[in-house]
Amino acid sequence: MSCPKFVDNTRECIKEIEFIPANTFEFCTTEKYKKCPFYLILSGDKSVCKNVRKCPMFKRFSFYDLKEFVKVVNKYCVSENHKNCKRFILKEEGKEVPVNLHPDGHLIEE
Repeated sequence: MSCPKFVDNTRECIKEIEFIPANTFEFCTTEKYKKCPFYLILSGDKSVCKNVRKCPMFKRFSFYDLKEFVKVVNKYCVSENHKNCKRFILKEEGKEVPVNLHPDGHLIEE
């Protein structure tokens, strides 16, 4: 089974992604779509971080291989665990969030 949003929302999905990793369709055309962060975001899943669409780190993840991107984003951005994301915590506290702060708290080299 492929992603139910694949045909109807391809443009919307591409607009959300802003990049097309080489192995994207491996998720779109298989059962893996259920773990696709873009599917979860576009579906309005309740566990998705409220800051994900404007989070600069989310856009930085596009440099990862899609599988690595999905692993990190699913661990933080589109799960209840987003409340443990160091970026989310700082933002909720009203503090400045370094652009290169990874959700796990380490700084990514520019």
